[in-house]
Amino acid sequence: SSSSSSSSDDGVVNKSSDDGAVNKSSDDGVVSSSSDDGVVNKSDKSCSDGDNGGDDGDVVVHTSGNSNSVVSGGFVTLSARSMLDLYLQAARFPAGSEVLLSALNIPDMAVILRHHKLVPVPVDVDVGSLAPDLGSLRRVHAVCRRPVALLVAHLWGKRVDMEPVLAVAKRQLGLAVIEDLAEAYTGDGYAGHPDADLVFYSFGSIKHTTTFGGCVALVRQPHIAERVRAIRAKYPQQSSAEWTGKVVKGVVLSLLINNPYTLGWWIRSIRWTGRDHHDTFVRLLRGFPDNLIPRLRHNNCDGHVDLMHARLLTDDGLRPRRISPWVWHTGNFMVSMLRHLHGIRLPGVDMTSGAVVARNKDSNSHWLFPLVIDCMPRRTFLRRLNRRRVDAYRGASQLMCLPPPAASVYPVAERAHEMMDRLVYLPVH
Repeated sequence: SSSSSSSSDDGVVNKSSDDGAVNKSSDDGVVSSSSDDGVVNKSDKSCSDGDNGGDDGDVVVHTSGNSNSVVSGGFVTLSARSMLDLYLQAARFPAGSEVLLSALNIPDMAVILRHHKLVPVPVDVDVGSLAPDLGSLRRVHAVCRRPVALLVAHLWGKRVDMEPVLAVAKRQLGLAVIEDLAEAYTGDGYAGHPDADLVFYSFGSIKHTTTFGGCVALVRQPHIAERVRAIRAKYPQQSSAEWTGKVVKGVVLSLLINNPYTLGWWIRSIRWTGRDHHDTFVRLLRGFPDNLIPRLRHNNCDGHVDLMHARLLTDDGLRPRRISPWVWHTGNFMVSMLRHLHGIRLPGVDMTSGAVVARNKDSNSHWLFPLVIDCMPRRTFLRRLNRRRVDAYRGASQLMCLPPPAASVYPVAERAHEMMDRLVYLPVH
């Protein structure tokens, strides 16, 4: 396997000239150098100037160690949803097969599964860990006719311990496992669990490390990676004008909402029209507001990949650029202040031990800061905070609790429904 990386010990995710393979030297699944850093690098051209992407956009992953065996494929794609669509095309699951997924998810994931004639079946989520509840996973699997995969979403910047999930889903139940890290990038070099079949990060408009879209992914089965590469080679390239318009819109909105004077004017203007400013903001930043599947099937333009390179790597190009330390400090401070309050739960946080926060600080980006309100009705809690000029809100993304297929035997994700019904977001970042 050829690569533009100069050493097998660099810990570099580096753009390949043509093979897009992942070179691996250990079983730790971490894209890292000796200091556990992992990067996404590129060569002189990251997208072709022609009508399709060809082999451009592939990446090569190296991990620390002495050997240099090829185990999987790395890719840069237009979005996380684009990568899921590519993977499903390449995996060729039989029509009518069930794909189990974390019940708390964005609706587009279910739309993509249905487009491939697959049945999305939600699995309940444990509030304390935000991992799929293993009891729910077994119950859902027992009523499925043809289960083929499990999609695990790492929610709100908090990473799930994948080992117990894989022990059940992959080793006991024989499911392919997809690790959705779209909300959990920190730059610490984590490349997913080594037994996960597909792992991807997203860099959308409201992420800590935004490149206004874009995805970095690993496909660990070589034959699936080859199919992904062949499918993507037929895609047209994203229009530079379309991507530039997306960047301009994102920058203008960012400047608007991060200035208290313009933000107040904007909120009053939106409310004057009878709309909610939070919903309006999320809608304006949606990556694919309509015509989803055709818009997913494009390769990144040159400017997009250049921005990803600049944003995701340090200036020397050898290490990932970590998210700002203030993100951890602010989030961990808020956890330490709120975890003692009666009637409030912090999803994904051990409410009894602040040591858990310190131990996981490098893998918890606090992308959003949700609270589960048990002490009073959510509407009352929001009204009281808003009166004190704290812009708490019900929804900050497209995340929702997915319902089971209509008129089916699949169980309802009761705990996930209860959590979403009581969920409030604090404007921590």
